[in-house]
Amino acid sequence: MTPQDEAHIKALEEENRRMREALEQSVIVIDDWLHQYANEFCDMLSVEDTKRRISQKGGTLAYIADVQSTNRAALKGAQS
Repeated sequence: MTPQDEAHIKALEEENRRMREALEQSVIVIDDWLHQYANEFCDMLSVEDTKRRISQKGGTLAYIADVQSTNRAALKGAQS
């Protein structure tokens, strides 16, 4: 394997890590949306955790915007 191959593999592994992190955050946000707006279908511990995460980000819109920013950065990195 050439040094160029190794560098390419390392870059792909980093891209994979960024995309996985973005996807994991998105899953959490979608679950949190459900906990916030359909909490009758969720356990109360999950609802309380959701409220804490949303509060830490400054509200629902700020929370979602932050994750969207992470997603866009991960996708932009994948395209370059």
